[in-house]
Amino acid sequence: EIERVKKEGLDEESFEIAKKSKYGRIVRGYNNVENCADSMMETYFSGTTAFTEAEELAKMTIDDCMQALELLFDTEKSVISIAEK
Repeated sequence: EIERVKKEGLDEESFEIAKKSKYGRIVRGYNNVENCADSMMETYFSGTTAFTEAEELAKMTIDDCMQALELLFDTEKSVISIAEK
């Protein structure tokens, strides 16, 4: 699948749906006090802000994802583990 997507590209409609879904989960997380506290602690230690993830996701393009796919996924260095009962 990685090789196919590298050749054919990502489906733009599916990309937008996934992006909006993830953005919605992030925003809904701000409505939960425990999530906000966890986020504040994580961002303090990472040197970012509580809104960095949402801001970066909002700016993300399909081209950014294709570049990441090329850089991060090398099928020659991939393995699969199959656990059987």
